Amino acid sequence: MLFTSVNVCPQDTTHRARRSFQDDLLERLKALPGVESAAFGRLTPLSYGSFSSTPIAVDGYQPPPEEQPIVEYNEVGPDYFATIGIPLVSGREFTRADDEKAALIAIVNLGHCRTILPSSAPDLNALADGLRQYSRPWL
Repeated sequence: MLFTSVNVCPQDTTHRARRSFQDDLLERLKALPGVESAAFGRLTPLSYGSFSSTPIAVDGYQPPPEEQPIVEYNEVGPDYFATIGIPLVSGREFTRADDEKAALIAIVNLGHCRTILPSSAPDLNALADGLRQYSRPWL
């Protein structure tokens, strides 16, 4: 497994140009001999960066008065979890179709769900509604 950092797009580059660059780079990387998978992530495992965070409110969960539940998140691309070897318990990975026009989706840590929604079968729809309430329209 190899992690690297690439920052070649100036801030004023359009979203479309950045996305095209990422798509082209991923295709070129995947075509290299010995490469089994490649993906983008804003932060990589064991990096020294810090995750972004946002507050959430979840129906049915009453936090203690001094607690404001937050979620930390990473912005990742298609095949990220498969590439770094993290299996999904349920659902699917992100795809290129998951953009600002698509329905909101999230991949969540099961331990966090159990903290926020302490039941045997967490209501992930309630968690999604909580994220939707505070989050940007598209993370």
